[in-house]
Amino acid sequence: MGSYLIKMTRNSFKEIRKLFAKARCAGLESLVYIREDIDDIINNNITSEKKIEGLLDRLLDCCCLGIGEDEFKRLNNYYTAINKENADFYQRSYQEIVEEE
Repeated sequence: MGSYLIKMTRNSFKEIRKLFAKARCAGLESLVYIREDIDDIINNNITSEKKIEGLLDRLLDCCCLGIGEDEFKRLNNYYTAINKENADFYQRSYQEIVEEE
């Protein structure tokens, strides 16, 4: 029974790695559009908290995959001037993700 569990565990890890690789690939593709949105927000001085927070939420998801950190920092730094309290919340959330790694 022990060898069966080891084989099952190895297969499970392989599947998890495959799923992670797919999620990371999808996240990288998504980052292209997120960057465009960030550029639009910053270049046009957009202050829509709903739009900015939506992107920050997506970027936190990306950060869980090890990508999008520069984009998150750039947008959250911009957001600090609009809503410091919420930007601080996002910064704390980001720190929790980084510390888990």
